[in-house]
Amino acid sequence: MRTRETITISLPPEMAKEVEETMEVEHRTRSELVREALRTYLSVRRFPEETPTPAELRAIRRGEAAYRRGDHITLREPLGDLKVIPDFLPRPEDLVLRDEGIKVTISLSKRSVEFFKGEARKYNTQYQRMIRRLLDAYAEHHAGPLTRRVSRRANSARR
Repeated sequence: MRTRETITISLPPEMAKEVEETMEVEHRTRSELVREALRTYLSVRRFPEETPTPAELRAIRRGEAAYRRGDHITLREPLGDLKVIPDFLPRPEDLVLRDEGIKVTISLSKRSVEFFKGEARKYNTQYQRMIRRLLDAYAEHHAGPLTRRVSRRANSARR
């Protein structure tokens, strides 16, 4: 089975010349350049810019003002003591597992749903199952501390 499909395109001479020059400078094939350009174009179209809400605009303005005052750090400055948190989230292909569940309604961002739909197509599964598995992994990772916190509160309420 073929993993690529060949297509033919036509370019204006000036654009074709730019492609050839870029190929030389970057040591890449024409196909690689066109694939990257299409990936970039499609990702921008798939996730269009959103208009910020009034609250988001106020937060942006506060951030810009803080930056102008010098109230920020750069990556060149030491960040202090950092704690490395191990990645506990499963890989997309691990989200294909089946399990019994309860139906709920949840509102997700379009970007998140499109990501999971794309991954689900790759692994021939339903995107909802992948989201459920991700949430299960998150809940499993955090279940211990949450249970202890709740039981401590319950114990103090009994006293």
